[in-house]
Amino acid sequence: MKVKTYLVTDGKLVLEVTPVEKGWLTVRAPFHEAVITQARSIPEAFEMARDAMHELKEAAKDSRVELAKTAIVKAVRGKSVQLKSTRVRPASENSHAKNSLL
Repeated sequence: MKVKTYLVTDGKLVLEVTPVEKGWLTVRAPFHEAVITQARSIPEAFEMARDAMHELKEAAKDSRVELAKTAIVKAVRGKSVQLKSTRVRPASENSHAKNSLL
């Protein structure tokens, strides 16, 4: 039996909805490939897809922050090894460093 997939939109978001067993829908956002979720109705599908997109954005932001922190720590450690006589000042004492990290 061929599974039918439907394209639905609310005017802002396009979703691919596939009915699966026991009244559930598999929901994918074709323009946001990482978004895959499930719902019981079309309105819930839009709600779940938007929630998934929000969570993915937050996860990406957290990942970028962690990567930046790791890079800064590695850079500071590298400089402290190379420049043993140089004191690394906190950002509050060095306005240039504070602005460059924003």
